[in-house]
Amino acid sequence: MAGANIHGFTSVLKQSGMIPAFPAEQPGETLLVIATFRYTEGIQNTVPHEKIRAAIYEVLKTVEVPNLRIAIAPVVLAAVDREGAEQLGARYNASIVVWGEDTGVQGAGQLPQPPRADLLRR
Repeated sequence: MAGANIHGFTSVLKQSGMIPAFPAEQPGETLLVIATFRYTEGIQNTVPHEKIRAAIYEVLKTVEVPNLRIAIAPVVLAAVDREGAEQLGARYNASIVVWGEDTGVQGAGQLPQPPRADLLRR
C-alpha cells in the first residue's frame, strides 16, 4: 500500500481503545496511568500530563517505589469524567489513574484514591 500512514492509523486505533497503547499492569508491578489532559481549543497546549510524569520522576529520585511503571494513555478525559478514568484503569489493570484538563486559566486533575502507603519507601 503505497503512501499508507501506518503510524497514524495505529495512533487512531490506540486513541480509540481498539488496541492497547501499552501493556497492562503485570503481577508484582504498580502501573500509574496518566490520561492525556484535555485542553481548551485556542490556548497553548501545556501538556500537563507530560509535566505530571516529569514531576513524578523527580520525586522518584528521593523516594523508592519498587516496580513502578508510568504510562501516558492517548485517551483524553475531562476532569469530571470519573467513569472514563475508571474504565481506563480497568483496561490496563492500573493501580493509579490520573486525569484532568487544562483550561488556560487553571488546571484540574483527579486521583481516584490515595496510593497505597506500602508502595512508598524512603
